[in-house]
Amino acid sequence: MKRSLWIFCIALAALALAGALVVGISRWMEPNWACPLSVMVDGVLYYTYEEEAPAPEEAQIRGEIQSRSAPISGMPTEDGTSNFDSCVGQPYAFVEGELLLRYGGRWNRCVPAEEP
Repeated sequence: MKRSLWIFCIALAALALAGALVVGISRWMEPNWACPLSVMVDGVLYYTYEEEAPAPEEAQIRGEIQSRSAPISGMPTEDGTSNFDSCVGQPYAFVEGELLLRYGGRWNRCVPAEEP
């Protein structure tokens, strides 16, 4: 009886240790950083930055960001998507070839991401 209880305790401790290792490794592997706030429009990846732009005319608004297609540690991969929830549902416009995105209560300029 003592031997089987001893084996049970060792097996339980080994199982708890394995679980702790799995949780610890998965947390260690998660990125703790974020990519720049980005959107993909017409197959082009754009970074947004905190430069306010004048509001476009209604006719210049081309659509809105439909969904988030990547975590904040990744980049959008589909048209009309972002890597931040705060962009979802926000309109975008093209003014003189420049993409403007409304977020944070104002219109902001966006720049195309450079090819690596």
